[in-house]
Amino acid sequence: MKTAPNYSRHVRLIMAAGAVVFILLFSVGWVAMSRFADTEARWEEYNHRSSVISTTLLKVKRHLGYGGLIHNLKNLILRRDIPRYQQRIEDNIIELEAELTALNALLLLQENKLQLAAVRRTVDEYAAKYRIVLDMVKAGNTPEEIDAIVRVDDGPALEALAHLTERTLAWAREAETLARNSYEEARVFMMVGGLTAAIALSAAMLAMVIYLRRIMAAYDETRRIENELDSLLNTSPDPMISVAPDGRIVRANQMAVQFFGYDHSQFIGMDIDALLPQRYRHSHKGHRDSYFATPRHRPMGGGLVLKALTRDGQEPDVEINLSYFGEGATRLATVTVRDVTERERLRMERKLLEDAKSAAEAAAATDFLTGLSNRRQLMSLCTSLFANAKRNAQPIAVAVLDIDNFKKVNDTFGHDAGDTVLKALASQLKERFRATDIVARLGGEEFCVVAANLDKAAAKKLFEGFRKHLADFPMDVGGEQLHITISIGVTTALTDNVESMIAAADALLYQAKHQGRNCVVMV
Repeated sequence: MKTAPNYSRHVRLIMAAGAVVFILLFSVGWVAMSRFADTEARWEEYNHRSSVISTTLLKVKRHLGYGGLIHNLKNLILRRDIPRYQQRIEDNIIELEAELTALNALLLLQENKLQLAAVRRTVDEYAAKYRIVLDMVKAGNTPEEIDAIVRVDDGPALEALAHLTERTLAWAREAETLARNSYEEARVFMMVGGLTAAIALSAAMLAMVIYLRRIMAAYDETRRIENELDSLLNTSPDPMISVAPDGRIVRANQMAVQFFGYDHSQFIGMDIDALLPQRYRHSHKGHRDSYFATPRHRPMGGGLVLKALTRDGQEPDVEINLSYFGEGATRLATVTVRDVTERERLRMERKLLEDAKSAAEAAAATDFLTGLSNRRQLMSLCTSLFANAKRNAQPIAVAVLDIDNFKKVNDTFGHDAGDTVLKALASQLKERFRATDIVARLGGEEFCVVAANLDKAAAKKLFEGFRKHLADFPMDVGGEQLHITISIGVTTALTDNVESMIAAADALLYQAKHQGRNCVVMV
């Protein structure tokens, strides 16, 4: 006889298995839903915070950049319309203070608070300089005069805003990655339940649908934030370009596209070297590789002016600000470009004017023919020399000399030959006398030498030696060898000023002429 099947045992097993399955499904579902709930809570928190941060950043940019504080302050300087721009500037300052305060409360990382502090310092500096600008405009100062006083380096603020912008975008990407990881974990749990029963499959499908909806919402939110960040970048008054380690341009604002003359579709994906003149490209690749190997923030300014290359072949002068974000292969360098072509043109014009002024001053102080000091400069140089000599009881020798029978040279060989003789004599004077001695042309063929710390005996030896040297020195005049002689009057009797000593030496010179020329007479 066959034994009847023990159905109650099967039922109990089935019920036990069902209970286990139920507990397993419940656990899987609870864990999965908990992960979903945790991801949702964190995502909602991020969405709210990042949305408020990005919106506030956009407001800061708008109130600081184009149409904001910097723009209105420049317009006040250039257009001088106080009623129009005063209220705008003061409104910008109030709005910026409120937005920066709100942004400081939203930012959690100390690094980001430090970046925000850099922005606040720039705003405070502009606010302080605004009052100076207002007073100078009212006083009628020119834009150039005002700019020289109130110029503000806004490079740190731009760098800080760029950093905060990139960090907000990075948050969006991190949240998306977190959501994807949570989805993968939940999917595994749901697949385990789906293998045991239809309810697990249903739960998994339901969870998947919910998650996909979350993913789509996250994607839409990420795109919205990226669009806000693009709008934020486009409010910058300066071109901004983000570059990958291989040199590809991955992001650029509208100012950059306009400045270099490309369409946006052409610009993105270009090699950054294409924006440099050909002669700089080879070395730039090495500089770029070195920068990405050891990245560092480089503020704008410091006197470093570079050349850029636009699509139409122009090479404007630019200054750049470098900052970096990310790590390794994902690292990006953000380049802020500032056109300083007009500033450099004005600097060169000022330099040319200064050089011309210096040349004019030098011409006014020197003899045009010989290059020696003229009488005016001689008097100026001797002022301190005589004061020092009297203070320290030091001797001074003053000599006046001229060329004997110089008129015969002009009459015989012509005035050009006479000029040649004068220049040759000047050259010998500079060569034979000390660097500390003052040598000048008084006029015509008459010259003067002022030698400090030279007593009568030494002066006699010095000038007698020069007279003999010159008498033996051949001068090439029109292919002919010409020898000239000079007469010299020398005084070492120190007086209060060089004019009286020159007069005394000149009188001694005429004594030398009366004694037959080619001699030295001194007292």
